[in-house]
Formats: sequence, C-alpha cells, structure tokens
Amino acid sequence: MNRRSFLAAPAVALAGPVAAETETPVAALFREWQRHDAAIRAYDAAEDHEAEDQAYDDRWEIEQVLIHAPSRCERDLLLKIMAWTGCGETDLEAERNSSHLSTLWAEARALVA
Repeated sequence: MNRRSFLAAPAVALAGPVAAETETPVAALFREWQRHDAAIRAYDAAEDHEAEDQAYDDRWEIEQVLIHAPSRCERDLLLKIMAWTGCGETDLEAERNSSHLSTLWAEARALVA
C-alpha cells in the first residue's frame, strides 16, 4: 500500500477485522430490564393494572440481580445507573439508605482507581 492509498483508505480498512465484542452479563441483564420496562409502559398505556404490577415486580427482581452482578467495565456501571434511575427518570440517590447505592459507588471507585 503506497502513501496515497494509505491516506485514502477508510480507518476501518486499516484496522483490519474487528473482533466482535462479547456482551457482558450486566449488559444482558440490562437488555432484560429494558424488556420489562417496556412491558410496564405498555400495560400502563393499556390500563392493565394487574399486568403492570406484575411487570414492576419482575423488573424489580431483574434490578436486584443487575445491581449485584460485577461490573467488568465502565459501561456496565453506566447500565446499572440507567436501570436504577429508570433511564434518568428518577434521582440516583432517591433512596439514600439503599445498599444498592453503596454498591454502585464502590464499583465506581474501583473502576477509576
């Protein structure tokens, strides 16, 4: 490859094949959380309160597992914060005495140490 073709080539071509990123357990749990969150919104719109209550319970169970799954990277921690705050609809510290909050901050400190 000469200099001219090197400069004209897209960056992806220069980098070669990109290894597929493997999904972390936290990311998989977050996708599950999103499905339950979407169900809550759908049941709310349909005014199916019994199904909505069950979806809340199901989402809460996923949140418990999600919060305690170890973060492998900063993105995992951000996904946990997104779930905990309902994608920014509530305050991160809404429940100041929550053990989940101390878990999140401990992971944050470990990731930046």
